[in-house]
Amino acid sequence: MQKQLTLLSIALLSTALVACGGGGEGSSNQSSKNNAGKHNTGKHSNGSSTNTGKNTGKFTQSAKWVINTEANSLNAATPKVYCYDFDGKAEVGCDTDTWDLKFDNSGKYVPKLWSNSGVSGDGKGGVFGLLKWSDLKTFTDATLDPKSKHSIVNHYQVDKKGSIFDTQKWYEYNATSHQLSPNNRVYLITTDNTSPTTQSSVQLPIFAVQVINYYSAAGVSGHPTLRWIDTATPNNVKTKTFDASATTQYINLKTGETTTENGDWHIALDRFNVRLNGGTGSKKKVAGFLAKTPAGYYDTNNKPITDKFNKDNKTESLADLTNVAGYKLPTSAKDWVSDKKRSALNAYNNQNPFDLGWYVYSLVNHKLVAKTDDDAQGALLRSSTGDSYARMRLAEIQYKENATSPNAWVFEFDIQPK
Repeated sequence: MQKQLTLLSIALLSTALVACGGGGEGSSNQSSKNNAGKHNTGKHSNGSSTNTGKNTGKFTQSAKWVINTEANSLNAATPKVYCYDFDGKAEVGCDTDTWDLKFDNSGKYVPKLWSNSGVSGDGKGGVFGLLKWSDLKTFTDATLDPKSKHSIVNHYQVDKKGSIFDTQKWYEYNATSHQLSPNNRVYLITTDNTSPTTQSSVQLPIFAVQVINYYSAAGVSGHPTLRWIDTATPNNVKTKTFDASATTQYINLKTGETTTENGDWHIALDRFNVRLNGGTGSKKKVAGFLAKTPAGYYDTNNKPITDKFNKDNKTESLADLTNVAGYKLPTSAKDWVSDKKRSALNAYNNQNPFDLGWYVYSLVNHKLVAKTDDDAQGALLRSSTGDSYARMRLAEIQYKENATSPNAWVFEFDIQPK
């Protein structure tokens, strides 16, 4: 079974949206009511039902959230930021502690989604996905893999300060082995994101890194193995496994040793999360760039090739690391990717700048269009209290006649209550 890539980088779409008139927002102020299906009334809708036929296993309830972006939200200070409590099946203020999903339409182009977790909120939320909707529908319990029945609780991602390893993921979820399988991508790591140089030196070392495993010798998850070089000495390859199962490991790539968060480090590992010592909230300038994706891992539609991920490719992919002449290189300092706030809900397929995970930008009518059932993606969302879950998808994006910007976004939820 193939899993689609689950990544986001909104900036690449900006030019197209500006040229074609997408991404604007309206301005009327109405209260939130239960008005399912009436999207042009200036009201938000929270339709719901219980024990519908499409729900299976522990997903025993359903809800629908219709966000009318022409109406202000319940937040006076941020009227274009909307929050939803799927347990209560209602829109709530984002200043409450009950919200589970945040829809931020305050940006210049397209909206962003956030869970009540990590850097986005004080809740215990998290995200598993994005995955193909057809695969998500096979789940009967949001905490268990539907085939192996292994727990996936530790695979839920909190919103966090993310890196190039998030926008260009180092792994795919392998539906055959029910494990995280690396794609052995090569990431360039600079220690100064203001410099365009890619030539490593004593003053400005440039490293290249692969994540080649996620499990210990005993098969325990949360033990990523890094393989890396200083690009000035490509034949001096270092390989080391780190126990990031319970505590974050802060690693100095020059020495290969761990240090504290306040120490001199370049890369940090927290289970499968990888971040760099730079960007938002950091005084350091460490940043990354995707230098190479080894051949054979993805098809022409950028979908994972299952047979390749089922193999151990560590040995053959070593040449991708050491052959520095084969790297794609940044052409200017602005190409370095610094860490910033990210959520797994904001999924972007970098191979197609018009595919934003939940929806696509149509070059036919120059509008944002929710994906059909065959192509749709969705996510499992953990609640702010951490003890209930929802399977969610974007069902529809609505426009008024002759409008260039959406006036309503419709999300559907299958709920696994507390």
